[in-house]
Order: sequence, then C-alpha cells, then structure tokens
Amino acid sequence: MFIEIQLQAAYADGRLDISEEQMLLHICQRLGIPQFLFRQLQRMVEAQHGFGGAGRQSREAPRPSLDDAYAMLGVSASASDAEVKKAYRRLMSQHHPDKLVAKGLPEEMMKLAAEKTGEIRKAYEQVKEARGF
Repeated sequence: MFIEIQLQAAYADGRLDISEEQMLLHICQRLGIPQFLFRQLQRMVEAQHGFGGAGRQSREAPRPSLDDAYAMLGVSASASDAEVKKAYRRLMSQHHPDKLVAKGLPEEMMKLAAEKTGEIRKAYEQVKEARGF
C-alpha cells in the first residue's frame, strides 16, 4: 500500500516523470518489492484515473475501457472468472475503510479508501457485465 500511495502522489499531475519512476523503482528495490509488482501497481494507478481518480472525473467523461477495468483489478483479460473474482476480493479487502480504520489511519485516508473501493467496484461490475456473469 505504501508504494501505491507514492504512485498516487507521483501521478498527481497526471503523469509519471522518469525521475519519479526511477526513484520509486529504487525504493522498491530497497524494500525488496519486485519490479513486476511495481509495474502492476503502476498499471492499476493509471487505470484508476479512468475510474474517477479520487473523484476527479466529471459526469460527462466517457466510460473507462474494459482494458482499464482489467488493469484496475490487476488481472489480464485472459484471467478466468475465478481469478477476476479473487482479485476483486483481495483489492476490496486491502482498501476497505472498515479494515483500514483498525490500523489507525487518519480520516483523509479513510475518504481515499472509500473512493478507491468505489472505483474497484465499478471496474469489477464492468468486467462482470462484459463477461455475462
């Protein structure tokens, strides 16, 4: 979650500079976080911007693509229905405000967590609709 928060901050201006990316990769290396996991989180954060990005999307904005929905969930389009559901449940567990409040996080983090769970839910609903389940 730490790296995800750092990525959110780096994308605050809408893009990730090469210097920001290099710094985050260095932090991941020091923390023992594999690069593939960083790249997965990076794709999820980028996709999140298509699902509102912490409330920044206007009502007139087009619906995010199905590829964005899969990226938001951290799975590929070739993932099985069970894998999609597992990814959804894992993300909801990680970001649900009720679980985070027990960790003593500040109120602002609870608001962000509530927005994030809404975005995860939208992505999952879009994938479910496309797959017909």
